[in-house]
Amino acid sequence: MWWLVSLILLSIGFLLFLKQSRISQIAYLDQKSWSVVYLPKKVIHRVEINKIIDYQLFMIVYFEGALTKVAIIWFDQLPLQYWKKLKVLQKLH
Repeated sequence: MWWLVSLILLSIGFLLFLKQSRISQIAYLDQKSWSVVYLPKKVIHRVEINKIIDYQLFMIVYFEGALTKVAIIWFDQLPLQYWKKLKVLQKLH
């Protein structure tokens, strides 16, 4: 009985997780302004980066004025040159 309840709750949690907005593209505009495209609507939003925290294997980027307030970027999601640029950006913030 408890396994069935747990499985149902996990399924509901997973479906809610899939419905969240996810970032598909991000591009630098000027100063602190960035443009972000979220899935599934593919509408471009203008946001500002508040803070970037580097944990070596991944970085957490905090946005202001965005649908998703936090983005987690793993090192294997980007080519090495972009990962290095993101590390430099983190040091500047």
